[in-house]
Amino acid sequence: AVGYPSLGDQRAIFPLARLLGAERIGIRLTENGAMYPQASVCGVYIASRCAKYF
Repeated sequence: AVGYPSLGDQRAIFPLARLLGAERIGIRLTENGAMYPQASVCGVYIASRCAKYF
């Protein structure tokens, strides 16, 4: 998830939200990258046999 060690730069949420069309489903970002409504979640999921959870 954006902001966690694997994707630590919180600014990554801005292009990700544009790419996914977050506003179409009612998700807005504050100037700091916080999502509203507050129950919103965002992450990047990559499937690979070599991937490991850390």
